[in-house]
Amino acid sequence: MRLVVVTILSGLPFLSACGGGGGAGSAPPSDTALFDARVADLRAFETGIGARLPTTMANLPESGAATYTGTALLGLDRDGTQPAYLGRAAVTADFAAGVLSGRVDDYVYAADSDDDGAIGPVRPVEGALTLTGGNFAPGPAGPGGARPAGFDANVAGTLTGGAQAVVVDQDLIGSFLGNPGPVGIAAAGAGTAVVNGVEEQSVFALGLRR
Repeated sequence: MRLVVVTILSGLPFLSACGGGGGAGSAPPSDTALFDARVADLRAFETGIGARLPTTMANLPESGAATYTGTALLGLDRDGTQPAYLGRAAVTADFAAGVLSGRVDDYVYAADSDDDGAIGPVRPVEGALTLTGGNFAPGPAGPGGARPAGFDANVAGTLTGGAQAVVVDQDLIGSFLGNPGPVGIAAAGAGTAVVNGVEEQSVFALGLRR
């Protein structure tokens, strides 16, 4: 997913929440079909939730909480290929306390990928990542002096599958999306992941909606 990774690193919101599941009695998708469907979610977000303006601090609730769900990406850059992990995320924003908490699991892994989906073998992955965050704070003033509502976050945990174990501990920067109320969340960060004891360049990003 080269274009998706470039979009993440440019600091643009880019992800989409996954749609509803199949009807009762429908067969579960194959690992490859599941991976490709999640890639489609990422691409669709560019013209959906990700295209909305950031929520302003004035429109961020001061009480209550909301849960956001969607797709999360962990991408690696290895010898000219783009291995990628795609999982399901659920994150709760506690507006009164100014904190985020959540979990990413149900990962599938492709040994290589592009903007349309998997171009290498795909397999399910065990493990989960935990997301914590907070520090809801205004970003730089935009048109009319409006200040977007941003936050800091961290995602950490271990994913295993086949002969590969990946340890993640990545800081993220994100923002709430939508006005007058926050209907989505986007966050991203670039750094390294430890793959079988060796550090590799990585990028993590997620895009969620209520």
